[in-house]
Amino acid sequence: MNPDVKVLTYDTRLGADNILDIIDGYDVIVDGTDNFPTRYLVNDAALIKNIPGRARFDLSLRRAGHRL
Repeated sequence: MNPDVKVLTYDTRLGADNILDIIDGYDVIVDGTDNFPTRYLVNDAALIKNIPGRARFDLSLRRAGHRL
């Protein structure tokens, strides 16, 4: 990982009541969510906060012969 990148995690459920406080001060929001309600919540909050560079990733993890 790039040593200049800082990754913060939150041990809390993301919701309409806390998302604006959580994303406040960030330069970029990377959306890696796996459901539409949260995806739209993140997108709307980023638009409200005028945070550019929103990205969406569709990720599927697989291992031959095993389910993850």
